[in-house]
This record gives sequence, C-alpha cells and structure tokens, in this order.
Amino acid sequence: MKVKHLFIFFIIFFSFLLATENQLFLPTNNENFNLWGATSKIDHPNALETLDSLWIKADSIPLPAIGSSDAWTGLKVYDDTIYIVLNQYNLPFQVQKRHRLTGALLSSFNGNTSPSYAMSAVRVDDSIFVSVFYPSPEHIEVYSANGTYVRSFNAPGGLRCRGMDWDGSKFWVANSQISANTIYTMTREGTLLRNLTNTGPVTCYWFFDLTLDRMIPNRLWVNDQESPFVTRYLAVDTNANTFQVNATFNHPGTPAYPEGIGFYQEPAGNGYIYTVGHNSLWAWKMLVHIYTGISDASVNKNLKINNLLKIPLVLKAAEEFSLYDATGKLLITKKNPKEGILIGNGKNNVVTKGIYFIKIKTTKEVITAKAIILR
Repeated sequence: MKVKHLFIFFIIFFSFLLATENQLFLPTNNENFNLWGATSKIDHPNALETLDSLWIKADSIPLPAIGSSDAWTGLKVYDDTIYIVLNQYNLPFQVQKRHRLTGALLSSFNGNTSPSYAMSAVRVDDSIFVSVFYPSPEHIEVYSANGTYVRSFNAPGGLRCRGMDWDGSKFWVANSQISANTIYTMTREGTLLRNLTNTGPVTCYWFFDLTLDRMIPNRLWVNDQESPFVTRYLAVDTNANTFQVNATFNHPGTPAYPEGIGFYQEPAGNGYIYTVGHNSLWAWKMLVHIYTGISDASVNKNLKINNLLKIPLVLKAAEEFSLYDATGKLLITKKNPKEGILIGNGKNNVVTKGIYFIKIKTTKEVITAKAIILR
C-alpha cells in the first residue's frame, strides 16, 4: 500500500522488558538474510518488507499422547476452539474440537470410511470440509456441524488436496509436490479458480497444511517438511498467479513433521500461529504480529514535505523515547514525548526507508520495538 509523500511506520513489538533497565537487543544487520527467519531477503514489487512478521513462542496447549503410527494433522482456530485431525493406524480419521486455551476435548466425530486419513478440517458456515488423502483419489468430504456425513467431491483434475483454509468465498489449498508445490483456490463445489506457482529464490520442499494470515492481506503460512522442519511465511500475487517465501522459521518443539497450522487474532489484538507436530504433546502458540492501533488515519496527510514522519504515539506514562538504526546506532532521544515525536524535517533527514528499533521508557517498564518504515 503506497501513500504519496509519506512513510508508513509499521511497528512490531518483539520484546517486553519489565521494570528494570535492560540492554536493548539489536540483531546484527545482515543484508543477505532476514533478521527474523532463515530465508534470503528478496525484493518484490507486490510484497511488503520481508521483516513484517515475528516468530516468538507465546504459549502451548496440551494434547494427549498418541500411538507411534498415529498423527495429528490439520489444525484451525475459531474463537476459543481448535479443530484438529487425529489419524490413527487402520482406523477412520477423527475430527476433534478442543478448547483453545486448555486443550480439553469438547466433541469429535469419525470419518465416513475406515481406514481413512485426512490432512485438514475447515469450518465453512455450518459445515466442516475435510481434505482426505486416503483412500484415493484425494478428495474433500463434507460433514454437518455434528459430524453427519453429507457429500464428497474430488480435488480438481491433476491436483492434490492437502492443507487448506477458507477466506469467506473460496478455499486455498496446498497441492503438495516435492519441490514443485503449488497453491490453488477453488469453490466449495471443487471448481478450480486459479493455481499459484512458487517463484523467488526460495523453493518450498513439501507442503502439509496452510492457513491464511488474517491480519495482513495476501499472506499465507505453511508448514513445510524440509529438514530441519520449518514454517514458511508466504506472499501471494494473484495477478501473476505466484507465491514467494518472505520468511522461514524453525518449527517449535521436538523435531517432528510439522503438520496442522492455523491463524488466530485476538479481538482487536495480536496475531498468532497455532501449529502442531505429527506426534506432538503440544500445540504451539507463536506470536507473529503485534497490533498497535496505528493506521493511515494516524498520519497527517496534509504534510507536503517528503521524508517527514510524525508518529502520534499515545504515551501517557512515557518518560523517554529513543530511536536506533538496524546496527544499534542511537539516532534520536526525546524526554517526555507526550505530544508525539517528529523524526524527519525534510531537509536534514534522520531516517529513510528501512529497519529501525524503538525504545520507550515508561514509569513502570522499558519496551523495545522493531519498526519498518515503508515509502
């Protein structure tokens, strides 16, 4: 999103340092690698900066132990519930509804065929769509909210249906092929809409599950079986029918195939990824986005001078504001910044497009934040 003559200040809190004075953590500035992931940095005209995501372990939800030949797969989050699939050897798959905070089992139902194995369970209105990879051919089975089988349909011709998610009008589906993955969209009747191919310098290995990013448009998260097992943050371009890797993160927990993945945003709050390994005892909750409440309306659009940025931060208890560049060099310090902070004046600019770090001292704590300035 471009705003003429202005920068947008996109702030992502990455650490909260309480009470005592702590050294500000500043990662080494390396132009070849993403500060928050393992993938190479890339430039793409249809993508935000590659550093628009975090990967911080925030919590874990307990799951019961399962057999050595069993696997947890598709995971999706809906309010305070999690839908997760349990595949058990020589039995029908089981779709479980669990409490998002405690992991307690709320309800479950079994697949229509035995044995059967599934990769994802997605809620659409009052139905649950399950992507089934065995028995073949790979297909979608539709169940009512109480688990009654309704119908099924095959994946579009020549494509697989592994992990999937619903954006309100269509499915996004992982077509898992070793080093040749695609992501396609389809209707709830199985009609293919478009098929997106992997572009950019990073080639994904083998997708399992995927989920839509509910906070930043044109973003997906996928669990990839590349060793060491990883979660990837993707940008999609539906004009060119392509996707590319924006960041790669190590999957949490004991090494296990990363399987189900789902996105959750707190009401008017932070964004999280929930993810699970195939035989994990935990579903991991990873902080990926911080909601700051700063929007376009916060920026004075009447300003005519380029490179001018006024951040209308609400800092009622703030005592000091400091701005550092990506190498840790102190650029600005302001005491009692209750009226906002003027960072550039258009003549002798302090900041340009890039990565910065903020340190805010309040009466009770010291908060550090990463900031991305986008022209």
